[in-house]
Formats: sequence, structure tokens, C-alpha cells
Amino acid sequence: MNTNANALTVVDGFDDAGDNTASPVRGRLFNFKEGSFNAGSELFTTYGEEFTAYDTAIGWQKLTKGAPPEYLMRLPGQPLPPQPHVDAKDWPKNFNGVHEHPFRLTRFMYFINNKTGEVSTFSSSTVGGKIAFDQLAQQVRIARSAQPDAVPVVALESALMPTQYGSKKPRPHFRIIGYRLRSQIGSQNLLTDIGGQKLLTDEPSIKSPPIAEEMNDELPSFEEPPKKVAKARRVS
Repeated sequence: MNTNANALTVVDGFDDAGDNTASPVRGRLFNFKEGSFNAGSELFTTYGEEFTAYDTAIGWQKLTKGAPPEYLMRLPGQPLPPQPHVDAKDWPKNFNGVHEHPFRLTRFMYFINNKTGEVSTFSSSTVGGKIAFDQLAQQVRIARSAQPDAVPVVALESALMPTQYGSKKPRPHFRIIGYRLRSQIGSQNLLTDIGGQKLLTDEPSIKSPPIAEEMNDELPSFEEPPKKVAKARRVS
């Protein structure tokens, strides 16, 4: 989404992105399943909420029951590393009983709740998730042709997509509400309700100076000067 499109911006040691095997998760992790957003066994609240999508990441993720997740992430400015090798005989079965590679290409998107300032991470390794990521990325690239520092504000929703069997099923959808400048989502603004900050779609963040100031000149006034009232002469 930016020049460091698929990694968190390195601010200090907490955000050090030098280790591509470190967990990319920031804050609470949630995903999309069966038409809803879920954080573990709980629903992830999305109704009436607005989120700033401030960054993305992509890499290989291995989930094994009873073991911590393993990652091999793409680092800023570098190509996606090859899928880690695992012998086919060691591939686990998926929900359909088919053996598949344990490392799956997974996309991550980082959100800030505009009301609470809570940071969370959405992850997806599904086709529907890829569609949602790609659609949002396309819109952001267009917006940044006019405002390079723009980041999207979205509502987390679902949309229907066709399946290979001719039916339809829900997928995640990031509906764009507006845009903010990246400078508006610094640490000093994390707990600021966006209701008190104008979106770029509501009002330009950079206002043009008055014409007189821009031209270094004063404009003439079009107001009529007050009329002089003639004093009556005293007749002796």
C-alpha cells in the first residue's frame, strides 16, 4: 500500500522488522469465517465501528495444533521468500481430508479502531480474503495518485462471491468510508474519535491561503464608504 507496502513501519525496537520469522500479529488477531469476523471463539465487534487500515503484510504461515504458529514473512523492499520445504509425506490433511502444504500464503492487515485506538490484525489465507485485500489496495493506489499520504478508513463487512460449484458464499469486504492522512494516525491521535477529525472526503486537510496572502497583495473592498451628512448652515 506504500513503499513499505507489506510490513509495519519501524518506529522503535518494538516494531523491528528485521526478523522475518517473528510474529506479524499486532494487538488482537481476528479473521473471517462463515460470514462473520471472529477473534478466536468470540465475535469481533464490527457493527457501527470504523477502522483505519494503516498497513499490510504478507508471508507464509504454518498453524499446527498444540504448537505456536511459524512464519516466514516478506521484508520491506524484498521479494516474497519461497515457500518453506516440507516433505509431502509430512503434509497434514485439511478439512476436506486432502493433504496440503502446512505453510500457507497469508495476508495481514493492521487496523486502528477510530473510537478506542485499539490496534488489531486481520489475517486471511483464503481466496475471498485475497479478493478483499486486492480490491482495497486498488482503491488506495488510485486515492494516492492525488494524495500520496492517504490511508483508508473502512467498515468491516461481508460480500457474496461465486464458488466453483455454482453457488455463492460470503467473503470479507472492506468498504471505504473515507481517507485520513498518515500524519493523523500518530501515537498522539490513537485515542481520538474520528468524529472530531474530518475525513479527506469531507474536507481538504490542507486549506488554500487567502488570495490576498497568496498574491502578497490586498484586495480592494467592495463595500460602499459611509456617506457624509452635510451639516446645515445656521442662518442669522
